[in-house]
Amino acid sequence: MSADKTSLFVHGIDSEMEASQIKTVVIQAFKVHGSIEITSDDINLVTDHERGGFRRFCFVLVDPSSAEEVVTNFENADQNDSEFPLVVNIARPREDRGPRTGGSFRRRDSYSDRGNSRRDW
Repeated sequence: MSADKTSLFVHGIDSEMEASQIKTVVIQAFKVHGSIEITSDDINLVTDHERGGFRRFCFVLVDPSSAEEVVTNFENADQNDSEFPLVVNIARPREDRGPRTGGSFRRRDSYSDRGNSRRDW
């Protein structure tokens, strides 16, 4: 995140959209409901690595002085007429999840799937 910008968490995006469509919808929503101008460079899309495409959220960089106002404007906005009503909050730092523990990985083609059951030993 840029030191002179505040990151806003924006969710409610249609996951079937292309990057350019998402950015257009977000830019328009910020113009109408957020009362500020942003550019596509201010929008950070998040990729869904499992299915391809984009996640249903993004991050938008705005001036710190207008961040709270933008969030309030979206909270108070009547987005019922919007095809994709967006929810906007100030982004929080990701929580430290610690090391991954527990569970073991077992491939589906393990011994029993190949006819080599442990009972056969």
